[in-house]
Amino acid sequence: MSGAAPLTIVKLGGAVAASGGVSGWLAALRAGGQAMVLVPGGGQFADAVRASQRALGYDDALAHDLALVAMNQLGRVLVNLTPGLRLATSLPQIRAHLAQGLTPVWSVVPLARRAGVPQSWDTTSDTLALWLAQRLKPARLLLIKARDADPQAATLDAAQQEGLVDRAFASQWQRGPCKVFVAGPGALATAAGKLRDGDMPGVILVPAARGRHGTR
Repeated sequence: MSGAAPLTIVKLGGAVAASGGVSGWLAALRAGGQAMVLVPGGGQFADAVRASQRALGYDDALAHDLALVAMNQLGRVLVNLTPGLRLATSLPQIRAHLAQGLTPVWSVVPLARRAGVPQSWDTTSDTLALWLAQRLKPARLLLIKARDADPQAATLDAAQQEGLVDRAFASQWQRGPCKVFVAGPGALATAAGKLRDGDMPGVILVPAARGRHGTR
């Protein structure tokens, strides 16, 4: 994809699905007209894994693997509900769907099992979406959340302290440069217009405590 406009990797959080915000975001993303890849969160399917682990006591490595399956399940739901979305299990399949003008939804199993990320609850769809963005260069990452980031403190440290990104995100970000944006419900109304203009909704996340200079 050398020389091309940046591809947008969109992580659509499971909490967004639980709050009923998926349809609005999918409509805005579609209206934005940009090439993108969707990475689903685990949502209620991952919540079921958490409850099961508490009840049965299996280890985090197995819980991580089951959470990957949960992401696959939400991905299948998104494809079922939305025309133009197609499941993709590999990088070549993602690229093929994009070439056909379709929007791939990353079905993370089996590729994410070989991603080399921590196999624990420290790693969620946030870090996996970043991992994918680092492999589909040039790409930028949009994390869609069920709540808004503080535009006056849009730093990685603040995002981790507030639980907006997972605990494995920082170390993964150090492995490859990538612009990261965080958008919550407050960004939805203007999202389509920003995307059509080549801009991004939400706030840009900065790795160091630069605060106000990271707003957008």
